[in-house]
Amino acid sequence: MTTIPDAREQFLQIAQTIQRAFPREARLIRNLVGEALKRRQCTPRVRRQTAKPMSPDLAEQLKAAAEANPKKPLRDVGVANRVDGARVHETLYGKRR
Repeated sequence: MTTIPDAREQFLQIAQTIQRAFPREARLIRNLVGEALKRRQCTPRVRRQTAKPMSPDLAEQLKAAAEANPKKPLRDVGVANRVDGARVHETLYGKRR
């Protein structure tokens, strides 16, 4: 198995080998190696958004909203209260209290 640094070196050797016969292609290979096969800086991860903790008040709000709008999808009920639709389902059907 070839690693990216090894592949980078192999491409540069190929570019050097074909330099005289195909200068345009060799330059293209070197440009691609310079852009595509370089080590990028590690970027910090974005903090995940956390849902509101389930409280009795929030559970009541979800139940009231779902009962007031029976045709509205649970996902939409959850979005209005910053809760996932699955948590709305769990609240309505007894898994969360």
